[in-house]
Amino acid sequence: MNFHILLVHFPIALLSVYVAIELVQLVFFRRAVWLVHAKTVILWVGATAVVPTILAGIVIHEPFERAVPELLNAHRTFASLTAGTFLYLALCYAIVAIIRVTPPWATALRHRFPGTYGVLSAIAAGSTIRPVVQGLALMGFCFLLITGALGGALAHGRDIDPIVSFIYSIVVE
Repeated sequence: MNFHILLVHFPIALLSVYVAIELVQLVFFRRAVWLVHAKTVILWVGATAVVPTILAGIVIHEPFERAVPELLNAHRTFASLTAGTFLYLALCYAIVAIIRVTPPWATALRHRFPGTYGVLSAIAAGSTIRPVVQGLALMGFCFLLITGALGGALAHGRDIDPIVSFIYSIVVE
């Protein structure tokens, strides 16, 4: 059974909502703590859902490998870029949670592993710079759109709609 098709839409929806919240916070709700918590959970669940989705895609790749290898390779590449970007953002949010939200953990980490604490603190500092996070979120969303379009071309053909055809012509041809 093709579980990839069943799983793929959950991370797409969750990560799209996460990016929308990041962009909305450019103008509105800048200091809304509840929204930070909500987008963090949405990002963690969405980024985590990417892993079984990619694994399910690996399981069903063989027929596509024979039929359209270039398209499959492009889809695989952009899926990896999407997963890497959102997993990195989720890791940054986790580090911020450990360093800033749970001081006992941070104190223990600082005393037992000062080098590791320094690296994690630097990541936490960088991941709280809003333009950096929002830029990464937007970049991940672009990767997500390209991955989805290429997946649509794999499933339904490259002429399924004008956007898929356009992305296919740029990325694959």
